[in-house]
Amino acid sequence: MFATILNLAAFPMTAGLIKLGLTGENVTFNDFTTALSENIVKYLKLIFGGILLGLAVGLVSVIYVIVTFMVTFSGDTLNLFALIGLLLLLILVLAVGAVFFTFWFAAMVLDDLTVMNAIKKSFDSVKRCFWTVVGVTLLIQILTNILSGIAGGFGGIPLVGALLSSVVTTGSTVLTMAFTFILYRSINNQESFETTDESVIY
Repeated sequence: MFATILNLAAFPMTAGLIKLGLTGENVTFNDFTTALSENIVKYLKLIFGGILLGLAVGLVSVIYVIVTFMVTFSGDTLNLFALIGLLLLLILVLAVGAVFFTFWFAAMVLDDLTVMNAIKKSFDSVKRCFWTVVGVTLLIQILTNILSGIAGGFGGIPLVGALLSSVVTTGSTVLTMAFTFILYRSINNQESFETTDESVIY
């Protein structure tokens, strides 16, 4: 619960501060509240969009699983290998699909795009650095798991364990977001440069 509250404030606030940093502006204390107010609505739209997307994906997944069970039954015998293969295929598709939404919020904040346009922009951007996104995300997740394990060692101490776990969770979220924002800007700046260069040539 505490981590959720921290994320609700830290996520949009950090997004705004990163945006200021990427534009070369100096960040002052007053920018914290400005960053929060400018991006909290975008973050809420992201959450709402994520819920709707999750429901849609969940519905499709349930239908897929039901059809999979029906297809893999041969009489009264279940083809276990076919079932496992089809379920693993579903997991793989969902995992790969999730990667393509990596820059969703970055596109909303940095380019002021709508929810749907930001999704399209995210897909286009991830195509150019898919394995980089996967690698760094896994690295951050491994680091988070290690730190969470360390924080769990303080679970017996009142408040301390919960506080450390919340800090680790929030820190991981902010670190991941910072990486995605910086990489997104780098990719699209490079794309703009290439487009400008081609215009000069022709």
